[in-house]
Amino acid sequence: MSPLAKAACFVLLISTPFGLSGCGGSPKTTAHPVSSTSATTSAKTIVVEETEFHVKPSTSRVKLGTYLFKGLNKGTIPHVLELEGPGLENETPVIAPGKSAILGLTLRNPGKYVFYCPLDHHKQKGMKATFIVER
Repeated sequence: MSPLAKAACFVLLISTPFGLSGCGGSPKTTAHPVSSTSATTSAKTIVVEETEFHVKPSTSRVKLGTYLFKGLNKGTIPHVLELEGPGLENETPVIAPGKSAILGLTLRNPGKYVFYCPLDHHKQKGMKATFIVER
């Protein structure tokens, strides 16, 4: 198993309804997490760079399907990568500066999604980006 697939499996294990909680203490829903090793090895990876106070995905449009979102913290303070959209709200654990985390998800609903950092009002400071999912 590749290191990326192992990381995705780890993130999936901690992002179950029993182990995932938001930064504000309220649990996040885990709509359509990737649940098998075969799905993670065939998933497309989208890199999402985070800095103070910007979010930059490697693409802004995708088709329905399974993806690994690699949150890459290129900033100097901790960040979280959250993806929210139709029927979905899920996030990575806190990502230290210079580190990354993988969020594996199956996107089953077309529409407008938003990447953002929910820590310390980062979203309100402009740390968000629109992401479109198409059929």
